[in-house]
Amino acid sequence: MDPRVVLSILALTVKLNPVAGNMVNLMEQAAIFIKQRNASVTNITSWNLTEAGTHESVGVHAEPTHIREANCKPSIDDPWYGTVDVRMITVALKISNPLRSPFNLLGIVRLPEPTHATFPNTTLILNMNNETHVKRRIRRIGKRPNKRGVAGMQVCYFTATVYLQGSFMYETKAINGNETNIHVVKIQELRNDSVGLYAHGNSLQYTFHGRLERLIYFIR
Repeated sequence: MDPRVVLSILALTVKLNPVAGNMVNLMEQAAIFIKQRNASVTNITSWNLTEAGTHESVGVHAEPTHIREANCKPSIDDPWYGTVDVRMITVALKISNPLRSPFNLLGIVRLPEPTHATFPNTTLILNMNNETHVKRRIRRIGKRPNKRGVAGMQVCYFTATVYLQGSFMYETKAINGNETNIHVVKIQELRNDSVGLYAHGNSLQYTFHGRLERLIYFIR
């Protein structure tokens, strides 16, 4: 058995840490699946669900996803950012339906096009895994001006759909012997519509939603 697998194996008797509110726990969903599977095969000795090292290895991964915004108050179009000297942008997500998993779940927020020439990056990347509130900020390249700036707040509704791909495994032991076998399960087998985990082709889909707050610090 792969030593990497041995190190990450969780016993069937593992007690999962409770999570607050309506957070969905992917490990808990896997434990429920294993318990139900063991009711029929009766000889599962251990299981694991970890992040895949590569797209070809056993494990699960999720590609970064773009965060979609709607109903922003006030509505600010990209051209406005070219009319002021934007010094800093902070984006905070307040997630209404958090998800806990053994790997990163990254959301991408695009920065307005007029800031691309003056900011070090064109996007902000936020890790939504196991979070109800996550925040990132980015500053303009160059020295701070002497003139005092103005801070403005924009509030939006956001959604971000992640697609989990890959597989997890469990181990069984022969009833009359010491032989062990590894069984691989596709991640979409953890589908549970009641908690927002949906099968989508060869992936497991989950959509975050909540409130996005954008703080813009600028000089007129």
